[in-house]
Amino acid sequence: MLRIQHTLKCLLALVATFLASGCMNTTAVAPAPAENAIAVGQRIDHACQQQVLAREQAIRTSQAPAQFLALANQASSCLDNIRFHPQHPDTGAGMRLNALALVNYVKAGELDAAQKSLVRFKNRFREQDLVFSDYTSFIDTATALLQADISKRQLAMLNINSTLRSELNRKRQWSVR
Repeated sequence: MLRIQHTLKCLLALVATFLASGCMNTTAVAPAPAENAIAVGQRIDHACQQQVLAREQAIRTSQAPAQFLALANQASSCLDNIRFHPQHPDTGAGMRLNALALVNYVKAGELDAAQKSLVRFKNRFREQDLVFSDYTSFIDTATALLQADISKRQLAMLNINSTLRSELNRKRQWSVR
């Protein structure tokens, strides 16, 4: 329970940074192969995306796990059956929806679902990441928060906010004792 509360606090700080910075996405530069051509119906449904964003605004101050879970599920469903590649016109929006789903799974206390969402993010958006305003990595930050057994050396290699790194090191030090 303490781990969930700590993770939630850290992730709420992450969400605030994420929303305030308007995360930029990074993309590997490679030409889109012909087999990745976008078929009709392979775009994010604009109405679905707008509903997710409206729901997020409505529950921003909520403390109800059920609302966070519903938002996470809705954000994830907007991405179902869409194959993304670096030149896909909805890659940035898809990355932000996937990140929003992950954050809300954590806020709902669904850490297994959050971990699966991180794996889906890495698989959907290979060699791509969201970057916060302080140039830290969304993937590395989520990994640091969700991977309970991360070593001090592994943590040092992640591109995460220095305050978060210090807090995770402090938590590790006190949990060892």
